[in-house]
Amino acid sequence: MQNPPKPHVLVLDDSPTILAQAQLILGSQFEVTTCSNWMDANAKAHAIRPAAFVIDWQLEGFRGSFLVTAFRSFFGEAMPIVMLSSDAEGEAAAAEAGATAFLAKGDMGSLPALLARLTVPAAA
Repeated sequence: MQNPPKPHVLVLDDSPTILAQAQLILGSQFEVTTCSNWMDANAKAHAIRPAAFVIDWQLEGFRGSFLVTAFRSFFGEAMPIVMLSSDAEGEAAAAEAGATAFLAKGDMGSLPALLARLTVPAAA
């Protein structure tokens, strides 16, 4: 009997450290695609159609909240989108942009459980 496929998560952050940490802590439960810029994330998102997104609020030269809004528009309201930030303003921006959840970068250890809750298929 084969194991069911892992849900695919796209992680966007301009910090190589955060991307490596995400890959490490999520890899056992999720198929993880990492991106360091919004253009790459946008292209990969449309190609792989992930089960969830993890998006940094403050990207170099770009606000992650804009991408949350764009992905929400394209992938629908049910798409789980977690916004990451080391900045206190990020939580308000996440809510305003329509993110499903907010996570401080210092709490990355709780990301697997959060994503597991958000990507569980609805009971039939």
